Amino acid sequence: MIAKPVDKFIRRAVVVMGCAACLGFGQDSSVTSVISGRVVDESGAVVSGAVVRYSRVPRLEADVVAGETRYALAPGETERGGVVPTDAGGDFATEALPSGKYSLCVSPPLGFLDPCRWHSRTEVVVDSGETATDVQLTTRRGAVVRIEVDDPKQQVRFGSGPGGFRNLILGVMTSGGAFDSARVLERSGTLWKLAVTVDYEVPLKLWVFSRHLQLVDEGRGTLNMEGPNQDFIFVRGESDRIFRLAVAGALADRK
Repeated sequence: MIAKPVDKFIRRAVVVMGCAACLGFGQDSSVTSVISGRVVDESGAVVSGAVVRYSRVPRLEADVVAGETRYALAPGETERGGVVPTDAGGDFATEALPSGKYSLCVSPPLGFLDPCRWHSRTEVVVDSGETATDVQLTTRRGAVVRIEVDDPKQQVRFGSGPGGFRNLILGVMTSGGAFDSARVLERSGTLWKLAVTVDYEVPLKLWVFSRHLQLVDEGRGTLNMEGPNQDFIFVRGESDRIFRLAVAGALADRK
């Protein structure tokens, strides 16, 4: 089970997504609409190698049960979402979609920020049979937090967990409680290399969580394995920052 602060972040994300869906409205759900556009940086230069995530915002109906308000899809409403990569020119086009309002986000290459995580999401409305063209999604450049983990006894388990590990979560937490996981880039011998892009002038904490491993920092100081560790912030113009960690051994499972 993920640490309580991470659980809280996940629950909060679900609530926010649900509230965004409440802003939807009635739509014709025939699957004939397309959204196309381009991903660029703040200078207007194209960004290739990005992935555009899209999700339909359906209309919900509220129902009060035992004093608790619950939301469900309104009659005739459908949910739809997917991902599409940009080409070498930064262009993208979705598959045929039901008409309606769509929320668009970008998973950009390292060094660029996901606008939905760090700034604001883009919403587009398409009518039945319409192609929404020239949709421009802007991703800003950010600073890169690099994390290196020396794992001499091969105790870190690569898998489907956040960032790529099954028994270890590494990343950053903002002062507002938003978490972004660092993702595995490569493994070289006993060294795992991960990275995550963050914004400038945002107070951050290095986040380390595991129920099974104890990590230490570069000076062999013991890290808090339940989440928050070192505070830091990037100022504009600052280069990438590297945190060098190591697996010191196993921990007994926490209850």
